[in-house]
Amino acid sequence: MEHAWKRQGDVGVINRERGSASKNCLPEAIMLRTEKLLRETYLDFGPTLAAARLAERDGIVVSRDTIRRIQVGLKLHKPKRRREKRVFQLRDQRPRFGELVQIDGSPHDWFERHAPRCRLIVFIDDATSRLIAVHFAAAECTPAYLAALQDHVLTYGRPLAFYSDRHEIFRVNAKDAQSGDGKTEFGRVVERLEIGLINGLTPQAKGRVERANQTLLGVSLASAKLTETPDRPV
Repeated sequence: MEHAWKRQGDVGVINRERGSASKNCLPEAIMLRTEKLLRETYLDFGPTLAAARLAERDGIVVSRDTIRRIQVGLKLHKPKRRREKRVFQLRDQRPRFGELVQIDGSPHDWFERHAPRCRLIVFIDDATSRLIAVHFAAAECTPAYLAALQDHVLTYGRPLAFYSDRHEIFRVNAKDAQSGDGKTEFGRVVERLEIGLINGLTPQAKGRVERANQTLLGVSLASAKLTETPDRPV
């Protein structure tokens, strides 16, 4: 069968249905009726609810997207603006070991029902991403962090600063607090040790310790799976 473009040249590659109405478009009478109902009866309805009511009450079965396009054309519906994705500026790692230590607590059933659930307190060096303290505690609380802090200072000395989240252990979050010095017990201890305390605004700000938590969790789950798998016969 000879191709149309060989017989007709450039004209042969043009779609013959070009310029004609789409087969899926609404008939003019239904379109006019739909527009009238949207303006008068379903003025305050969103696309989803309007499409449902048109089908139930008026026998007009039209997709939600079509209703949305009609409403936008009639200026009855304003499309939602897509929320711009927040871009977090990466913070440079500290150049030397021990300058900045990221700290966090990770909740998980670490012992897989063989012991009560607990928290894993993690200290990680910002410069090298090296785990320098890992402690299990019954809860993420001030004594647990102070115990990890003591072991860290006795082993590695004082860091220049700790980098934490905005948990109440590290900062006073109550806006109506009237008494006290505005510091938590942990904050007062690190102040006496002349260690800075930085509170990150987002999990991305302390990404190294967050990633370390995910890695440790993955190792824990894999170990539990291997433990629960029965030995296969050789």
